[in-house]
Amino acid sequence: MSATLDESRCEAAIGKLAEVLLPDELADARRALASDNLELGGRLTADVRQFTSAEVEPRRG
Repeated sequence: MSATLDESRCEAAIGKLAEVLLPDELADARRALASDNLELGGRLTADVRQFTSAEVEPRRG
């Protein structure tokens, strides 16, 4: 059990080091996606009527 736990901790540590040391080749794409999602979410809430819970309650089937 102890060896398995040590292995697991070692793998986790290596993973964290890799995140810090290796470049994220998809970082620009991730930022662009996040930006697009924010913009689209804003447009959706601006363009589509949002109902309050008081407005939804009487319409529940």
